[in-house]
Amino acid sequence: MLDALGLKDVNGDGWRELPDGSLFKVTLDYKANDDPNGVPMKQNEILAKNWQGVGINAKQNPITPTGWNDLWGGGKIMVDSDWGVGDGPNCLVYPQWMVPIENTRWAPLEGEFYAVIGTPAEKQQLDIDPYKRTPPRMAADAGGPIEKIWNLYNQTKVEADQLKRTQIVWQIQKIHITDGPFFTGTVANAPTIELFKQDLHNVPTREDLGPKNGYQSGFTGPWIIPSPAVYDPETYYWDNPDQHTS
Repeated sequence: MLDALGLKDVNGDGWRELPDGSLFKVTLDYKANDDPNGVPMKQNEILAKNWQGVGINAKQNPITPTGWNDLWGGGKIMVDSDWGVGDGPNCLVYPQWMVPIENTRWAPLEGEFYAVIGTPAEKQQLDIDPYKRTPPRMAADAGGPIEKIWNLYNQTKVEADQLKRTQIVWQIQKIHITDGPFFTGTVANAPTIELFKQDLHNVPTREDLGPKNGYQSGFTGPWIIPSPAVYDPETYYWDNPDQHTS
C-alpha cells in the first residue's frame, strides 16, 4: 500500500521518502510529563515500532505540557495518542468523536471553525492564514468529508424521528469508513479495575466480556453511560443475603 502511494526508499537509507524524494517523517508527539507506563505512551511505542518496521521514520517527541493545548488547537501537533474513545456510545449525545465541532478531538482547525459558524467570527479574518487567525480555524473543504459530516450532523438536530436520526448517524459512520480513518484505535481490551465484595455474585468479569464471548470488553471508563448499571445489576446476588439487609 505504501509503495502504491509512492512512498518508497529511494536513497537506500532504510526509510521511505515522499513521492518528490523529500523526507517522510511521522512525529509521535506526547506530553513530556505523561506516565511512561500509561496508555498513550505505550500506544506510541507500539506505533513507532510497527511503523519503523515497514520503513516509516516514526519518532517520539516530548512536548511541554503547558503548551500542549495551544499547539494542538493551532494544528501544530502531528499525532495525539490519547486515552481512548470513551464518550460514547450515542454519537449524538456526545458527537465530538464522530463530528469535529470543537478542537480537542480531531481536525482541530475545522472543529474550531464549526464552533463559530453563525457568529460574526465566521466572516472575520478570512484574509489571514488559517493558522494565524485568532483562534486558528479553517472552513472544511467544499464537498469534502468533513463538510459532508457537518451537513449530516446538522440534519440530526432538526430530525424528530429517532430511526431517521439513527440512519443519519450511519451515514456519518460510512464517511469515516470510506474517507477515513481520521483517527484509529491502537490498543483494545485495556483492563479497568473494578472493586466488589467477594460475596457478591454474577458481576461480569473481564473474561465474561472478552473476545472469546464475542465482545471487545466494552468501553473503558465511559463518561456518559452509567456503570455498572449497563451490566444488569438486578441480576447480582449475595450468597449471604441475611448479612446485607437494610
